[in-house]
Amino acid sequence: MEHLIAWVKEQAATNQLATGGLFVVTLSYLAHQARELPKRLWDRTLNLIALEVEVRQPDPLYDWISRWLAGSGAARRARRLSATTRLDHLREGERRMPIRLVPGLGRHLFRYEGHWIFVHRQRDDNAKGGEHGFDSLLQRETYYVNAARWSKEAVRSFLDTARDKALARFGSGPDIYSGDDYGNWCHLQRAEPRPIGSVVLKAGLKEELLGRCRQFLDSRNWYRERGIPWRLGILLDGPPGNGKTSLAIALATELEMDLAVINFGRDQLGDAGLMSLMSRAGHKIILMEDVDALFEGRKKKSKDKVTFSGLLNALDGVTSSEGHIVLMTTNHPEKLDPALVRPGRVDVRIHLAKPDADQLRRLYARFYPEVSNDLAAAAFALEMLGCSMAEAQERLVAAKEEA
Repeated sequence: MEHLIAWVKEQAATNQLATGGLFVVTLSYLAHQARELPKRLWDRTLNLIALEVEVRQPDPLYDWISRWLAGSGAARRARRLSATTRLDHLREGERRMPIRLVPGLGRHLFRYEGHWIFVHRQRDDNAKGGEHGFDSLLQRETYYVNAARWSKEAVRSFLDTARDKALARFGSGPDIYSGDDYGNWCHLQRAEPRPIGSVVLKAGLKEELLGRCRQFLDSRNWYRERGIPWRLGILLDGPPGNGKTSLAIALATELEMDLAVINFGRDQLGDAGLMSLMSRAGHKIILMEDVDALFEGRKKKSKDKVTFSGLLNALDGVTSSEGHIVLMTTNHPEKLDPALVRPGRVDVRIHLAKPDADQLRRLYARFYPEVSNDLAAAAFALEMLGCSMAEAQERLVAAKEEA
């Protein structure tokens, strides 16, 4: 290093070209620093006095903020707007989807609870919804919510208000997520809330299932103290069309949990992707429909890359998260390997058979609560006995439309 410094000094003293070059480099560096100084001072000042909250798609909070802004003064004052149509904005009796105007890309200023709040809507052109696959082609956006540091509680209140207004409008239905082939959960939509009473099951079955789920959710410390993984597995089996999927949505609504769907039978889903989904599931109901279509015993049936050992490890391996409920459905329970449905992987097993006469009478009463004559309900039950619940419901819907 000493020789290098000595050489530089020698060149600066004897070589005019080197001296000039060094001068130009030094001057350029000083000019660059001079230009950057105001920006650095501004950034430092912002770090001291400003607060920024980042909200990215596909988090539901992004849509909640959009809905709040659409109904606030920010949308009326904005000069750059985005127009969207949404089926979930369709009100009773409307035939055409309404158009919603939302503040567009850029910065928007509004006053909330006596505090000035900037919302910067930015499109993430280089960001990808997922690392691979079709989801990586989706365009994502981000809201940056900015305010003064002393406005932190106002910002939190603004986010709470955006959430509460959205939930009040669209109900407390579960958010629906779908797992892609590479282990990413993608938010699809908020489902309409489905009361558990709307699913007509055999007497006592609904109460039994709800009681078991609530007991599980309230027993985290009990599981932890005994060293048992805090997970619950449920198997719904029975002929198609008898309410297995409907029961999953109703359970998610009643327990106030999100519903995460894993679709088997795709080309790219493998053990690593499935394990990633299960490790990042969190506090959700994970729905695995028609698991008999994946394996018959341990024999491979679907075209995806999930192996039988990979499925078992994803369900209760060391990387699987806790606090979730796995809900598996099957039309052919006899085709499932005993290792898949053993205690610890399946803790509750419920058979949803074709409806009996009592179920059919109660289903009729839900469609015609004003009818006090039980003879009509009994006649309907006698007519539909032996049919699936879906067939009985379709008959009632058709009769209602004809009336």
